[in-house]
Amino acid sequence: MTADLPNDQIPIRHIRWWVPATFLLTLLAIRGLSFVSPLPRDARTVLGYGLFWLALLGVCGWVVLQQRLSRALRGGAALVAIVAIAVFSQIDIINDGDARMKGWRWAWQAKPDESLTTNVAADTTIDWQPGEYDYPGFLGREYCAEVPNIGLATDWNVNAPELLWKQPIGAGWSAFAIVGPYAVTQEQRGDSELVTCYEAATGRLVWTHADEVRFDPGDMQGGLGGVGPRATPTIVGDRVYTQGSTGIINCLDAHDGSVVWSLDPQMG
Repeated sequence: MTADLPNDQIPIRHIRWWVPATFLLTLLAIRGLSFVSPLPRDARTVLGYGLFWLALLGVCGWVVLQQRLSRALRGGAALVAIVAIAVFSQIDIINDGDARMKGWRWAWQAKPDESLTTNVAADTTIDWQPGEYDYPGFLGREYCAEVPNIGLATDWNVNAPELLWKQPIGAGWSAFAIVGPYAVTQEQRGDSELVTCYEAATGRLVWTHADEVRFDPGDMQGGLGGVGPRATPTIVGDRVYTQGSTGIINCLDAHDGSVVWSLDPQMG
């Protein structure tokens, strides 16, 4: 009975059923967004996070403000909200590159690129020659994302793809520019932003150029893109042109990665 409680408070067992049900239904609605919403995927992700916190903090806030509920219940709701905010502030969400959550890690843990060695300079000079199927920049030769005059087996049951090599590289959103047997990209390894050239047939690193900068937007604008450079190199003749995440523009010799010229807008 509630008559024996001070201030006519309602005990925990008499709380209305729709309070937890509201939170559960909101979670189901968030899940449903990924299937039925016409919004772009990145907008669904942001909306999903927003609805989750609106439901959690909304229910907790409602409970805290209900004077007729027991002190234990109101205190518990406040504690849940505080703990949830404290814990979530120490979590980094890992996106899959397509605005979907694929995992998480504690904020104080090293990020994957920070576990890679930054001492990767390769003292190699290569014979740089163009090839028939070059893809020397973003969207290829004619900026149309096509490579002409090449045939691919489309029946993978008959001709299944075979993994030839796998190479861990640093963070970033830079694609590869390909000339002849070599593929050039940008990647972040710890505090070094690298331009790297790999042998396409083997994955062997042949040369690198490093700038001691790091772009890490965290949860601010651009956070879904994660750490590292965003731009794909452009190759013209035997020159590799890159723009790093902080604006540094490099012109490198494609034979060995040495600097022809470099411009850092932040340095004036």
